[in-house]
Amino acid sequence: MALDGFLPHSLARTGKKSGAPYVAIIVLCSTAFIVSVFGGLAALINASVFLLAFVYLSTSLSTSSSSGVSGAGKGFRGKHVVPTLGAAFSLLLILLTDPSEIVISLVLLTVGIPIYVFFSPKTELAKAKAEFYPPKRY
Repeated sequence: MALDGFLPHSLARTGKKSGAPYVAIIVLCSTAFIVSVFGGLAALINASVFLLAFVYLSTSLSTSSSSGVSGAGKGFRGKHVVPTLGAAFSLLLILLTDPSEIVISLVLLTVGIPIYVFFSPKTELAKAKAEFYPPKRY
């Protein structure tokens, strides 16, 4: 996401030997550690399930609504069945999540949105993107 300009560009820094985005890994692990200390590992896992189910639900709904507009899935008979099943399964995961974990997830989301808005670069990082996605050779 940092390569596409959706997160601070410093998160796209990579190690010289491994090429791994070490800053992003440190931030992610630190956040997970802090949440697991305050809420426990089970709360972290449940919050992750809720947030991922929320993302899957959003993706399923957007896929379902955009399949007719862009012509995507033309000729595919189940083009509405797959997103509908995905949305139903996502809703099931959301309903099975403990309400206290939903609150934790929403707090994390609420804290993350202003951080994203404030720190995210306003332009795409062409140099960093070129390092990760070298030109295709045919």
